[in-house]
Amino acid sequence: MGNFNSFIDKLDMDFWHEICAKNGKLCHYKKGEFFVQQGDVIRYMGIVKEGYFKYVVTDSKGNEHITGLVLPGTFVGDYLSTTKKNHV
Repeated sequence: MGNFNSFIDKLDMDFWHEICAKNGKLCHYKKGEFFVQQGDVIRYMGIVKEGYFKYVVTDSKGNEHITGLVLPGTFVGDYLSTTKKNHV
C-alpha cells in the first residue's frame, strides 16, 4: 500500500531524515499547538517522529477544514516556502 500522501513515494526520505537529524533540532508540539498558522510563511520543515500533524484551513465562516495529514516518518512543511530566498 502506498503512502497516504502519495507524493512521498517519489521522495528519497532517507535523505530528508539525514538532513533533519544533522541540521535540525527536536521539537515537541502538544495537541492543539501550531507548527505554523494560516497566512504565515513556512520557514521550517521536518520529519514527524511520533503522532501526526494535520493541515487545517479556516474558511470565511470560521469552519475548519482538514486539507492534509502527516503521519510518523513523513515530511511536514512546504518545500517551496522553506527554500524561497525572500521570506516576509
